Amino acid sequence: MKDQKWQLPPRPPLEVICHGDFAPYNVVLNGGEVTGIIDFETAHPGARCWDLAYAIYRWAPLSADVAAKDLGELDIQILRACSFLNAYDLPTEQRSALPGMIIDRLNALVGFMESEAADGVERYRRNVEEGHADIYRRDIAYIAEHRSKIIAGLTG
Repeated sequence: MKDQKWQLPPRPPLEVICHGDFAPYNVVLNGGEVTGIIDFETAHPGARCWDLAYAIYRWAPLSADVAAKDLGELDIQILRACSFLNAYDLPTEQRSALPGMIIDRLNALVGFMESEAADGVERYRRNVEEGHADIYRRDIAYIAEHRSKIIAGLTG
């Protein structure tokens, strides 16, 4: 047990065990009702908001590419993010930090993927080759570009 480590490093402050990838593709539904959450390989100790930031990124989703897939322009994405945060009951004063935290989380993900790929981990080498890191970089730029509008929408 002593030699075991988390796939993703612990991220202070250590408040909870983060899922690490809480996204629609890791939720099991039965008849429209959630019956399970799966894929805990990226679970790691961290802050609630660290996990929440990635969840908002995936569930709203705050992404440059989703508008083309009829998931809405930025205003709709912000409304979905607000709905998620309201259900989570995140205080308004904590919401303004989320866009920056999403950017940090995505940068950490890109760094992890590229490091694993460089170490010869086939799965991550393939992910990088297929452009996954580039998608995250575009989304980082998208969130950074619209940061003020996202903050205003989340806190207003």
